[in-house]
Amino acid sequence: MTRLAQLPLLEEPGTRWRYGFSLDVLARVIEVISGDSISAFMQTHVLQPLRMKDTGYLPPTSGRDVFATVYTQDKEGELVNAPLPYDTGWTPGGGMASTAADYMRFALMLWNGGEYQGVRILKEATVDNMRRLHIQDGVLAAEDIKGLGWGLG
Repeated sequence: MTRLAQLPLLEEPGTRWRYGFSLDVLARVIEVISGDSISAFMQTHVLQPLRMKDTGYLPPTSGRDVFATVYTQDKEGELVNAPLPYDTGWTPGGGMASTAADYMRFALMLWNGGEYQGVRILKEATVDNMRRLHIQDGVLAAEDIKGLGWGLG
């Protein structure tokens, strides 16, 4: 975060959509405020309450034999195993894996305004704010594709 804070912004926040380190920054804020690692915080405050038993931050490479293999093509067009982005450096914004059943529980919590089966994870007002377009027409604007806005999740 120290190095990231020293970098210039590419544009003012909220003016254009782009991939970035926002989830990593948010994870660090959660760690500082809660005093827990992001992994422990997510287990305690999201995954366990929603009974998402097959979701978590990825294990070391040796423990991933249950995951589907991701493929890509090399320069010659041959099918090869794709390197996963988190094999070269773990980040809280991109290192979690889940099953379809677990993710459905999470999605239903969002669909139901932040609560699922009597467990409230987010305030309804928070979910309403997440659903609102914060960038009205910014996603893929650089490719001249219009009509794709962006919320907060």
